[in-house]
Amino acid sequence: SEENQKVKLQSLPEISIPFQAGMVPEWIFDRGFSPEILAEWDCRYNPQNKSLILPIYDEHNRPVSWIERYPPKHYIRYQFVKGFPKSQIVFGAHLADPVDYLCLTEGSLDCIRLNQNGIPAVAILGIYISDAQEHIIKQFNCGEIVICLDNDAAGQSGTKRVYELLSNNFITSLIEIP
Repeated sequence: SEENQKVKLQSLPEISIPFQAGMVPEWIFDRGFSPEILAEWDCRYNPQNKSLILPIYDEHNRPVSWIERYPPKHYIRYQFVKGFPKSQIVFGAHLADPVDYLCLTEGSLDCIRLNQNGIPAVAILGIYISDAQEHIIKQFNCGEIVICLDNDAAGQSGTKRVYELLSNNFITSLIEIP
């Protein structure tokens, strides 16, 4: 379509996730995540460095990459597969059902945490929203977008930009976290 050409949606190749399903690192349970939600999101374990693997699926439920979340106190927090174009993905789009509202988070674990609590959410994997991500979000057919980016300076700055972009097409609300 004309909008797809304007947006330049990139078809990402399907991959296999090279980590065993059904296992996650013990430390993730200290953060309040349930085994059920981690299984629903197909989370995995990298025994080499005791990290959590968060598979990334495109909106057609095809695995296209993963995020590695390192244990607490590790010098790296998150690592994406080198060269992965995260601006082409909305994390959680493969699980998003038609809903009245959808929360938009910065990070993958924030998205999963909201989902665990019965709140529909997806993540843009940063503070910027690309044209491709905006296009994917439009396909969700939801009445309202609730922007829930982090409360740090970067998240607050990103919230303003995301609000300006999405408020033209959606009823858009903001969450203020003290």
